[in-house]
Amino acid sequence: MLALILKLTVSFFAVMNPLGNIPIFITLTNAYSLQERRNSARKAVIISFIILTLFLLLGGFIFSMFGITIHAFRVAGGILIFGIAYVCCMLDHRMHKALIRMSKKLQLLKMIFRLLLLLFQLWLDPEPLQQSCLIAHIQ
Repeated sequence: MLALILKLTVSFFAVMNPLGNIPIFITLTNAYSLQERRNSARKAVIISFIILTLFLLLGGFIFSMFGITIHAFRVAGGILIFGIAYVCCMLDHRMHKALIRMSKKLQLLKMIFRLLLLLFQLWLDPEPLQQSCLIAHIQ
């Protein structure tokens, strides 16, 4: 049982990647006050929790409902990763700085971007998601 808990904890940290998300969060909230950063972090945690819980409970059903196999999911994730990498490589540095300056007006866009980053992490390594769905199915 302890080995299972340890495996799930490591898988969870692999999916969430907190160390990799710290620089992204700092960059996106550069112009925010301390209170605004705390509110943004709180919103991100709540949204992440909701998404992970929904996929834990409904992931297998959603995949089977749409006829998606894990192999097709991995291919689609690879295509998505390529698209994101392409956009990031082509993004002009000045444009990025302008987006940061306009952060107050683009708060909704940033929340969507954070959600896409979370989905990107789930698509990057769906194994922890599969393990969570399997454990929910067993219980």
